[in-house]
Amino acid sequence: MRIGISQSENARKAAARLDPMPRIRRGFAAYRALSRRERLAFSIALTLAMIGAIGGLIALYLRTTVPIPTYGGSITEGVVGKPFAIHPFIPDGSPADAIIEQLVYSSLFKADGNGNVMPDLAEEYEFLEDNNQYIVSLRSKLFWHDGKPLTSEDILFTVQLIKNPETNHPLYSLYRDINVEALTPRSISFTLPKSFSFFPQYLTFKIIPKHIWGNIPVQNFAFSEYSLKPIGSGPYVFTKIISTKEGTPLQYLLGAAPSYYLPGPFLRSFSVRFFPSLDEAMGALRKKEIDSLADVPTKMFNQDPPENFRQIEPVIPQSFGLFFNLEAAPLEDIAMRQAVKFALPVEKFFETEQGGKIQRIDSPVWFIPAEPHTFDPAKSQELLASLGWKDTDNDGLKDKKLQKKDKNQTQLNLSLTFLDTPEMQALGNFIKENLAQSGIGITPKPVDINEFHNRLRSNSFQLLIVGELSTSGYYPDLYQFFHSSQKPPQGMNFSGYANKNLDSTLVLLREALDQETRDEQYLEIASIIKKDLPVLFLYRPIWTWLVQKTINTPEMKLLNTADERLARVNEWYLFTRRSWKNTN
Repeated sequence: MRIGISQSENARKAAARLDPMPRIRRGFAAYRALSRRERLAFSIALTLAMIGAIGGLIALYLRTTVPIPTYGGSITEGVVGKPFAIHPFIPDGSPADAIIEQLVYSSLFKADGNGNVMPDLAEEYEFLEDNNQYIVSLRSKLFWHDGKPLTSEDILFTVQLIKNPETNHPLYSLYRDINVEALTPRSISFTLPKSFSFFPQYLTFKIIPKHIWGNIPVQNFAFSEYSLKPIGSGPYVFTKIISTKEGTPLQYLLGAAPSYYLPGPFLRSFSVRFFPSLDEAMGALRKKEIDSLADVPTKMFNQDPPENFRQIEPVIPQSFGLFFNLEAAPLEDIAMRQAVKFALPVEKFFETEQGGKIQRIDSPVWFIPAEPHTFDPAKSQELLASLGWKDTDNDGLKDKKLQKKDKNQTQLNLSLTFLDTPEMQALGNFIKENLAQSGIGITPKPVDINEFHNRLRSNSFQLLIVGELSTSGYYPDLYQFFHSSQKPPQGMNFSGYANKNLDSTLVLLREALDQETRDEQYLEIASIIKKDLPVLFLYRPIWTWLVQKTINTPEMKLLNTADERLARVNEWYLFTRRSWKNTN
């Protein structure tokens, strides 16, 4: 007789086999059967196993992911001075102007922080060697902060302003001979008269919108509301000015541009706060009211940055020197220039309070090591005597009759023009005090920024303290400063210097592509300038930037200008998240 089993019975048994509870109960029973010592050992082993498993998972996660920037947060930049005009075609009245321009405006290319350039508005460029033509292609979907499209017509408009003598743009002498054409809404060509290896470095000028500035005369740029409330295409959009009741600006507030074309900006907002003095700015930094402050003398924090701040010191290849006006008597005579040189104890200046933040140079090529300066008052006296300068009235200053018909002696007294800042005042006083020891009188003429630019353009000075700053990256393009065709008002050959051998070498430097040839030409340029002495080079500033440690910035080794530290501000970030690694 066969006994059958119902389907319900089979189902019950199958469910019983799958039910974990009996096993769990047996496990607990087995655990209770253990001694206290065995239970402790088992618990420790189980805990370690769980920790190991979790640690393994965490390690696996960390190995297969990387931290990447994420959005959020804001920072405040401190700056000494207040804004005058946020406009690339109006000379900066203070560092505030340049800083805000970097945040608001864009360029075809921008500094990468290492002496080279990287694409900004441009996507790429092509060089056609046969006719020295650069064709620059723009990125797609470019917009101004007011929503209007940015096209090659805006680039062309900006270049036409550079080529307009009324704007007095520092790139005028370069671009006046370059043919620029908008080929399509997204491409523009630059045809150069001759080979120019530095040219990509000169595509970093800020672009301004044609639809805003096209109908405003150049002479009225400074009076437009857009010069204080700018509309650009950069990573940050102007939102608000905080001012005193009297209208003095205290702070600029900017927000992340929603239509920005590069990754970022990761910081949601960026503000720039203005201070009347460096002492007040450092006070705010120590109180953590600001997150970043540049151009800070190390003496203000005794070489040790304030807590939670890091110190960054990229090279800024600015060459400060004492320029001689070779078209103004008596400095057209090299013997007089040499007399000034030998009478000035240059090395002694580096022992002054200012000496801690400068580096000695003796040529415009900042990376060529300087030779010791020869301080020789006796040689200075000898040269002055050879020119007929003697102290006939025993007043301490040399004098002579400038012409035979003169009845009276004329004192040797030279005017010294410089920008009215504490640093330049200190250097001016140093020059005055030490040249007086050799009987050379100096009349200091400190002037404001506008008067300073006027004197440069009009060549109205005898002696001049100024810092030359090439915008060509690590290797300076010195043509605009020393070629005989570059005299003011359009060029920056402030001394009015002319030397045929130097002219040809400067041209060859612009055409050279291999570094060995360039190095030889730099040495020759430095040698010629030292010999002819149109300028007595003195120092390169050591530039220090303090920034909160929590702020992550790209590496910066060399900046053309102090504000270039903001060229890649879209990459700055405070926070990160982890993302899976790219296995390709």
